[in-house]
Amino acid sequence: MLAPVNGLRKLGKHNIMPLVPKLDELEEAVKFATQVKEVAPTTPLTVEKIISTWKNYAEEVGKGSIRSILNTTELLVNAEAHHIVAKVTSGLSKSLIQQETGLLERLRIVFQLPQLIFEVEIDESKQIQETQKPRPLTTKEKYANMLEVNPLIEELVSRFDLILDE
Repeated sequence: MLAPVNGLRKLGKHNIMPLVPKLDELEEAVKFATQVKEVAPTTPLTVEKIISTWKNYAEEVGKGSIRSILNTTELLVNAEAHHIVAKVTSGLSKSLIQQETGLLERLRIVFQLPQLIFEVEIDESKQIQETQKPRPLTTKEKYANMLEVNPLIEELVSRFDLILDE
């Protein structure tokens, strides 16, 4: 075999294979990488900074519906646990925010917290309640309502021999 050249060794005529690093070198690299992560400065996780980052992202989003949902979302922050909860009013709003992967990436980059947890919850108290539309009144119900308002209608019906439609 030939001696390694630039970290590669030649096996046979056409096979080029990278040298496998030693276990000690790998352990040292992992140790260094974890130390760098621990020392890396992070931006403090404050409500004001999160809201400003959130609003900036909302302004940059091109779609009007997502922008309005982001602007009306209530944010709850637990700085110690690196946890952000967004409260929305509907399931559609929840799914649209969850699809905005750029938002979570932006928050993680700005605060330098790759372990940042982001949840979206539906706030039942702010949820818009659907009002059930009343069904149309039948002819008999309309006649009963008119009799309540003016009992003389019964005399009119009997005098002219009127018959209600079924």
